[in-house]
Amino acid sequence: MSSSKNSVSRRSFLRTSGAVAATASLIPAFSAKSYGAIDGANERIRVGLIGVGIIGRAHIGAINAIREKNNIEPIAVADCWETRANEGAELLKLPQSAATTDYRRLLDNKEVDYVTIETPEHR
Repeated sequence: MSSSKNSVSRRSFLRTSGAVAATASLIPAFSAKSYGAIDGANERIRVGLIGVGIIGRAHIGAINAIREKNNIEPIAVADCWETRANEGAELLKLPQSAATTDYRRLLDNKEVDYVTIETPEHR
């Protein structure tokens, strides 16, 4: 039996599988809909995103790709780095007022129906 060093670190594996699982969790919530129904404001899913790093940007891309067809409305974005929060708002075509560096403001927003959290592990 030979022992070879695994080329994928545990941290890398967990980060990648977490991103895949989180993205996969978005698809069923956003894709299940009755096409015979007329969507109103109550059928719209208002989304808030926490974290605009590599994984957060991937989620922004996924949300932008499916937002019109699935009646998804991103309304808020938070990141501890102001520059990233503002970039996230820009990528989601939101006003800068939708960006915050305090995730608690996003969580306190009663208009947010669904929150995605894409933050790194902290020790």
